[in-house]
This record gives sequence, structure tokens and C-alpha cells, in this order.
Amino acid sequence: MKKYINILFTVTILSLTCACGQVNVNMENVQINHTADMPDIIKPIEELDIIWEEVRSILPEEERRVYEAYLSAYGDEEHLYTYFDYDNDGKMELYICRSEDSYGYVMKFYDGGVTRIDRGTVSQENIDGLEWNEIETDNSSDNENTDEWTHEGVDAYIAQNPYDEQFLWYMDETSFLSQYGFSESEPFYEYALPDGKIRLTLYYDEQTGLGCGIRYFERDPSDMMSSGLCGFTFVGMTDETDLWSDGLSVDYTKFESCDGDNGSDYVSAYEENKEYNDAGKVVHFDSSGFYEVGDEEPSYVLWMDYEYDENGLLQHRQYYHNPRIFGTWYQTWDSYFDKLGRLEHEYIYITHGWMDYYYIYSDESTQPSYCLFLDDNMGWWMPEFVKY
Repeated sequence: MKKYINILFTVTILSLTCACGQVNVNMENVQINHTADMPDIIKPIEELDIIWEEVRSILPEEERRVYEAYLSAYGDEEHLYTYFDYDNDGKMELYICRSEDSYGYVMKFYDGGVTRIDRGTVSQENIDGLEWNEIETDNSSDNENTDEWTHEGVDAYIAQNPYDEQFLWYMDETSFLSQYGFSESEPFYEYALPDGKIRLTLYYDEQTGLGCGIRYFERDPSDMMSSGLCGFTFVGMTDETDLWSDGLSVDYTKFESCDGDNGSDYVSAYEENKEYNDAGKVVHFDSSGFYEVGDEEPSYVLWMDYEYDENGLLQHRQYYHNPRIFGTWYQTWDSYFDKLGRLEHEYIYITHGWMDYYYIYSDESTQPSYCLFLDDNMGWWMPEFVKY
């Protein structure tokens, strides 16, 4: 049975003054009935709209707009929120708390977005002393078809962020680009997959060394990642290492693992299978064998698919290997080539996420002028940029 608490409040408000200007509210003896149906740990005053309007008016307009957009994008019925000067800097932060167990985190407005500055169990002092509000959600758009999960806004890895986590959330791509001065700029480089889907937009100012970009992604129904945008920034170049030249030296026509081994020593009854197109070019390779004694079916060792353009140049190679034999590093390895047959983009699965390489050519040379490397570390794309 639900437990309801009926509370009668009498509020007398004369005026409110804040750093952002004068706000006058003329009300006397406003009586508000409140019915709460929340766990005992927190008693939010959800219907004190007048008090919430006061709190919202203290926040500068841009901050309020970003905080409310974040709540709309990530809020749910299991959380409560309030505004509170958490770090005693004279500004309100967005304080979000999970209603059932008081675990919470603090989001701070910074550089046009919000960044998390603390998380953990909300202290009892703050639970008792703050007025918590329920997050309003729109259930009309609920969709159980998880193939359509969408990541709202832009989660960005910001190299210049002074806070420990270095991650900011922006409402949209325009807000993100505007913050770093690229809203009116032409992209330095763009990359689209052969099917036309845009994967990357990169902006770079050679005079200042400042760069930022958007990594676009669509959810694969086989994994838990949502579709959306991820942003990143960097300042200056990275020293060139083998990291930037390894892909350029690979012979993609060899039927070998990323370690240069065909895996035949790890299985018994090793077999290879090759398929060719009408032009005599291989379009598929796989190898298999029995990995463990007692296996009833052979296991695949390597698997590669090849696609070519109308001129017969390699356009795309998909690579898979058996992680029991070769490990999870480079388990999947997609390589894309441009119209001149040069390596342009690679998308590689590694143990903690994915790696992206973008080789940028300024002329018809076989040597790229730049390379952008993105390390997808648990959903955050961390960049490195090099000039050859």
C-alpha cells in the first residue's frame, strides 16, 4: 500500500535579489498542499513551484538552460534533483540523487556544458537540508525497441578541462563547436564510410594548435552502445611514434593475424577456405580447426572479407580472429581505403573499447600529412594528433 504524507505550507515571499539582477515576487501567505509518495530517505517538495521558480531565477539563463537540458536527456523517475552551491564558489550546481539509496553526483556548469565534479553517497545533512524535486520524464516516447536507442547531446573529452574527469556534456553540436570557436569554420577534415554515413568531422586551427571534432556513431543492435555524438578537443601535436606508422606498413593481402601468424600451430585439422570474384581477387578468407581436444565442431581461426571499387582497388577489409587463440586485442579490425588505394580509416576493437585512425592526405602522395588517433576508453574518445 502506498504511503502518502500531506503537508500544509504557508510561504511569505517579499522579494528576491541575486547577482544576476533584481527579481521581484509579491506574494503573501501562499498556502500549498503537498502529497509525497517517496522513500523515507528523501522527502522532496515536488509541488512548491514558487520556491523552484525562485531557485531557477537565481541561476543565469544559460546555466539554467543547460542544466534543464541535461535533466531532460538523462533524468529518470529513479532520481531526484536540486540546486546547491556544492563547492562554495557562490554559484549553484546541479545535484542529482538516486532516490532509493541516496547515491548521487554533482554536475557543474563549465565552458558552456556541464561536467561532473563529485559523486558518491549524498550526506544526510544535505538530504535533510535541501529541497529535492522529482525529475519529470516524458513516458510517451518510451520505446522498447533498443535498436533505436539514441545518445542525446554531445559527450565530449576535453583536454583543457581542469576538473579530474575531463568530460563535459553539451546540449548539441552547435553548442559544442561554438564554445571552441569553430561554429563558423569549415571542417579541416571529414570522413564518411563507403555507404555515405558520416563518421568524423574534424576542426583544427594550425596557428593556435587547437583542434576539436565530433565522432558520429550508430548503434549496432548486437551491443549496448547507443547512437549519438561524441566530441573531443586537443591542443598541439603528439610526438610521432610507431603508433602512427604501424597501419601504413601492413600487407592487407596476407591471410595472417595482427601478430603475423596464421594460427595453424594452435589448432588441429587446420583448414583454409578462399573465395574469389570474377576478376580473380579474393573476397573472402577463413581458416578453422579444432582448438581443444574433445571439440565436436571446428572453431574459426581467422576470418577476412574484402570489398573492391569499380577499378578493382581494395576499398574495405573486415578482419576477425578467434580471441581464444589470439586474445581480444585487434579481435575485429576494419580497414577502409580511398580512391587511390591508400589507407584512410581503421576501426579496431581492443580490450577496453575501440581505436580509430584517420589518415589525412593533402595531395596524391602515398604518405599522409596528418593522422588523428581516437582511443574509445569506455565511451570517451580521447584524441592524439600528429603531423608527419
